[in-house]
Amino acid sequence: MKLFTTISAKLLLGASLIILLVGLSAPTCLGGESNHLKTGAAMDSLSQEHAELLKVMHFKNNGRTKYEGVLGSFIDFEWFQFGGRNVPLSMQIACVSLESTTNRIYYSKIGERLKKGLSIEGHLSSDSDAVKERWTLEVIVEQLMRQNDGGKLKKRKSGRTRVILVAHNTVAEWSMLADRDQNRIVKRLTAIRKSPVTGNHPIKLHNRRIGKVDLEIFDTRLLLPAGLQSLDKASSLFGTEEKKLDVPEFYKRNMHGLLRDDPELFERYALRDTEVTAKLFFMLQNS
Repeated sequence: MKLFTTISAKLLLGASLIILLVGLSAPTCLGGESNHLKTGAAMDSLSQEHAELLKVMHFKNNGRTKYEGVLGSFIDFEWFQFGGRNVPLSMQIACVSLESTTNRIYYSKIGERLKKGLSIEGHLSSDSDAVKERWTLEVIVEQLMRQNDGGKLKKRKSGRTRVILVAHNTVAEWSMLADRDQNRIVKRLTAIRKSPVTGNHPIKLHNRRIGKVDLEIFDTRLLLPAGLQSLDKASSLFGTEEKKLDVPEFYKRNMHGLLRDDPELFERYALRDTEVTAKLFFMLQNS
């Protein structure tokens, strides 16, 4: 209890910042999808434990803006370097809404081949091949919605959906986006300690599949004191059983090797990161 009191005091400034970034008012081609829904008991309860906060997030600008739906999305990528480029292996999305809590992993084409024990020779031979493996924000949001909807997208013809996209260290995750340099996205961003996040104005997305979306991006790392900046150290706040998983240092630098040698450990390691990020987000909101 003493530890959490100390941490809460140190996070007072960070808590104020997160409210500003999220904008809370008071009160394309994806690869394979894992068939496993990896949510532990602590993860499963997030929707119920934070239902009041999720309800508040349906309103913005002192109640002048009302959203039809709100999706908290906690995202992480696993990747490896090839020819000076970061090549995505998988994307993990934990989604928390009033309806459900889910945590899934999606593989790039390269990741799918490695998971199946197949060679990637000839499938990754140039920088352009590495870029083709990346995802756009619209594809990510569509997958997030499908995940929340139970596998089949619901029709969103009217109203607007608020998507809160959270990462721990957006500098690293930003390199996995195919549309990161598009002006319509860049103009909505600001950099805080080099981390790209949105400020008061969300990124506007709209197509017939996802409907109208206000997308807000921010970084939990920015809200932590110096001694807890890494996800590994921050996860220690939740106890040993819920801590970020550890793998040998060699695999941390060569995640494609871990996926090839031990796909099950790769998946558990990857999904734990989004689980920790989701729990960290809600802990910071209530600090």
